[in-house]
Amino acid sequence: MSKYTATFSRNEIKFVFDSSKRQKLEQLLNRYLVSDQYGEHTICNVYFDNEYDESIIQSQEKPLYKEKVRLRSYNVPNEYSKVYLEVKKKFCGVVYKRRLEIELKEANDYAFANKLPRDSSQTFQEIDYVCTNQNLQPAMYIAYDRIAYTDEYPDGLRVTLDKNVRWRDTDLKMEHGDYGNVLNPDEIIMEIKTSTSIPNWLAEGLSELQIYTSSCSKYGRCYQERIEGIKQ
Repeated sequence: MSKYTATFSRNEIKFVFDSSKRQKLEQLLNRYLVSDQYGEHTICNVYFDNEYDESIIQSQEKPLYKEKVRLRSYNVPNEYSKVYLEVKKKFCGVVYKRRLEIELKEANDYAFANKLPRDSSQTFQEIDYVCTNQNLQPAMYIAYDRIAYTDEYPDGLRVTLDKNVRWRDTDLKMEHGDYGNVLNPDEIIMEIKTSTSIPNWLAEGLSELQIYTSSCSKYGRCYQERIEGIKQ
């Protein structure tokens, strides 16, 4: 069976704002961009870490270089759905992503039972090297509802709006549903993804709406909430 692999390299800029600003922002986006073919959908992720949570702890220290491994699906999958095993690397603000398309059953066998998939491509070997070298294993499930806008040009501007971020650190199988502890139901997390710079119309619109850049890691915030819950 053939596997889909892809490499991405782009700048990702994050913003966090109250949901009351969403309507005016979407009016702006709809004048220049189009929503993608999926409409609003749910992004499901399983993030990998070691037993000491070193991956997320080091990431929160904001080093020049960091990497993380995750399993991702678009909406809740079944065992035969195609999902993506990814390694995401960030260096000096530029994001590089390597991803492997794989059936969920094979992904689960690899993630939870250390059974190698049939794919032996370079992409898988790179991901497996990171997992093996850092003793990574499934650590946290995170889901959120997303709508994405694009200018439809290859490697062009892409804007995503995420809401209802929720997490759990048990029952990590993706096919078990997208339930979890909700971070903040009134919050929107936006990412602007581009290989160039933010266009003037968008920069000016964000300034008018008083939407500003914010350092925001979904995994980091969910992990922090988990730690605070343990302390209580």
